[in-house]
Amino acid sequence: WLYNKFYRSSKSYVALATALELLKDPETPYKKLVLMVAPVQTDIEVGYIKGDIMSKLSPFAYSYLYNMADMIGGIDKVTELQNQGLIEVMCVSFARGINLQNCICICGECQQYGEASFLTLISRPTETGKMIFEGDLNQTDNKNIRKGKEKSGLQHAKNVLSDLPGIGIIEFTKDEIVRNPLITKILELWDPEVYGG
Repeated sequence: WLYNKFYRSSKSYVALATALELLKDPETPYKKLVLMVAPVQTDIEVGYIKGDIMSKLSPFAYSYLYNMADMIGGIDKVTELQNQGLIEVMCVSFARGINLQNCICICGECQQYGEASFLTLISRPTETGKMIFEGDLNQTDNKNIRKGKEKSGLQHAKNVLSDLPGIGIIEFTKDEIVRNPLITKILELWDPEVYGG
């Protein structure tokens, strides 16, 4: 799957729910869920994060862990799955040279990846691996992409892979915003050119 979206519609929640359903299905080859996070901060930076690699990556995986806790009955159950090795958080910087096999990998915030990083991600799965890419091109915080110094890997993938068998692109519209009906109206007023006000 190549999971793409242009409006705020709970894409992470949908991707996570899909991955969890596949993970618990005994008919699939999937034995764990890998959350590939983009360690790119917004304009409001949190600064240096102390601790080991998991301490540094956890804030970027927070939305997945939060949503998963909601889906499966609490953060204690999420922690238990992590301790059992069924959930792993990883950063694209450490993905080179690995083969993602017998797992589902959700690559979140893919709008933050340039073409080279995106190619690293998209070339990781084996025949027993599944990738779900999700992102919103209107929420790019990567300064090099925003300034035009680097091309968006998500946009490039959407452009060149849309007709490739085995790749599916799901593009949400403002009609699929599920958080609050008021958000659609806010977005239309905020940026009519992007959100069609």
